[in-house]
Amino acid sequence: MIDCERMRYPFTGLYTFCNQLVKSLLPELSAAEQLTIYGPASLEKVFGPRAHYDHHHAYHKLLAPAAKGVDCWHATHQGTDYFPRNKRTKLVLTVHDINFMHEHTKTAAKQKSYLAKLRLKAERADHMVFISDFVKNDFSRYIPLNDKPVSVIYNGCETATVAISEKPATAPDAPFIFALGLITAKKNFHVLPALLVNNDLKLVIGGSVQQQEYRKQIEAAARKQGVADRVIFTGAISEQDKQWYYQHCTAFAFPSIAEGFGLPAVEAMRYGKPVFLSDQTSLPEIGGNAAFYFTDFDAAAMQEVFSGGMRQYQEQSMEKMIRQHAAKFSWSDTAKQYLDVYRQLY
Repeated sequence: MIDCERMRYPFTGLYTFCNQLVKSLLPELSAAEQLTIYGPASLEKVFGPRAHYDHHHAYHKLLAPAAKGVDCWHATHQGTDYFPRNKRTKLVLTVHDINFMHEHTKTAAKQKSYLAKLRLKAERADHMVFISDFVKNDFSRYIPLNDKPVSVIYNGCETATVAISEKPATAPDAPFIFALGLITAKKNFHVLPALLVNNDLKLVIGGSVQQQEYRKQIEAAARKQGVADRVIFTGAISEQDKQWYYQHCTAFAFPSIAEGFGLPAVEAMRYGKPVFLSDQTSLPEIGGNAAFYFTDFDAAAMQEVFSGGMRQYQEQSMEKMIRQHAAKFSWSDTAKQYLDVYRQLY
């Protein structure tokens, strides 16, 4: 059984993770294996009759799901509140990040509380999966892994790059830099308006606003740089619109300072786009030598990295190399690795 409860919230990273993992697992199952989806009833329309279903209910926070006949339960993220009632059911726990230890908005007391809860989940798990080496190492700084079986399994990325002709309503009328993610401080988007200085580019930031105050901070940074009229917020973004922006952007920028993987960077690379990342957390591991990195967030330094990276991208015709790097991240491979973990437990 796979916990897809977070698919109640579309346009999020966990929705994408669960959706792609399940769709890639289903063709890999043997005749003797049955996959059950734990989540909202609407998922029956998403995955169809090939899967079985156990519907999520609010009372499961108090009374855990029965999960009758389930040999292995996959808790798909470290923040889940849902675990099988039967303690004999084997548990796989995927950890995407422990960003709460790096967010300055969290008090020491809250960090201690979150760590205590996560430690209990880790103790319950029979096998732990981390989505990058960075996350595994970061986790082990705070919670000892001891002899716990662990794996590092990278997220996949869709292989198809479909040409989208219909423009989004918020499409700019000039060349643009694209950025994608929830509008929240850890994404560090307020440093990006500096890239619009001394050029005619626009900046499109796609994603729901999680922190209104942080959006105001981005707007203030744009006004300071004199480029406020060239910054566009799309709000929640559909899959089709997202693909259009990847397809048509001049470059993709993702300066996040708290990232367990960084799927948007790989998605942009699928289109062969020049990708500019922060050099923090997991991003250098995922971007490798196919990306360019901001080593600090001083405006002049960022402008130098951007102009130099764009020049190198054009002079060295890097598009093919970038696409090849992105192709290493396959949901089919990800699903096969998870299936190997499950099969070790039943």
